[in-house]
Order: sequence, then structure tokens, then C-alpha cells
Amino acid sequence: MEPANELVYIVDDEASVGEVLSTLLRANGKRAQIFTSGQNFLGFARRDFCACLILDLTAERNKRWTVPVGGGAGKLFKIGPQLLNARAEYFNDVRTTTNGSDWQLQTQLQFLFIHHRKYKCWYRSMASQDGVL
Repeated sequence: MEPANELVYIVDDEASVGEVLSTLLRANGKRAQIFTSGQNFLGFARRDFCACLILDLTAERNKRWTVPVGGGAGKLFKIGPQLLNARAEYFNDVRTTTNGSDWQLQTQLQFLFIHHRKYKCWYRSMASQDGVL
């Protein structure tokens, strides 16, 4: 049994999208309340303790977070007695700020100096599994 005061809140900066979602929800027996901004929703005095929120807001380009999508690879290897770890990663920034870059390339080379006997054994076992030693 559903609560009588069940309500779906729709927050969308395009009023037409909010109206379409509201119509769809009402056709399925749900009540809906539309807000055209996050500030309007936050200023609304809610009386319920359990609700559903559908949210779609677009920030100004200079206030967006950067959202990178990508990946990379790394390899543990040995040059003479020195253990090294190298990695490279590429990311495409699907969302970025006004002056932000559209992509990122990160590379790293680590020199591994193992002095503690316990960790030296661990690195040897890891390196032997990778075929480095």
C-alpha cells in the first residue's frame, strides 16, 4: 500500500520537460510537483519524509566540474637491479569548464627503492609473477 501523500519532485531548468514528466507520472497514479531551479526546490517547505526527486540542472560552463572518462595501463619492470613502475593514462573530458582542456594525458615513472626486508620479499614475488625477475 502506497502512502496517500506520496509525491515526486521534478527539478528541471526547462519547464516543458517538467510538464511532460509530470503528465507521465500522473498518468501512472503519482502526484508530481515541478520546480524550475534548485533554489526553488530548496526553498520549498516539504512536509513529507519520503519522496522521489528527478533532477536535471545545467550549470554555467565556467562553474561546471571536469568529468574525465578514459583509462590507462602500467607495468612493473626492472633495469639492472633497479625496480621501476611506469604508467600512462588518457582521459577525454566530457564535461569541462570554460577555459578547461578537452583531454588529459598523464604519464608517470616511479623508481622503487625497497629497504625493508618484508616489502622486498613482497616486491620480488609481485615482480616474478609479472615475469620481471
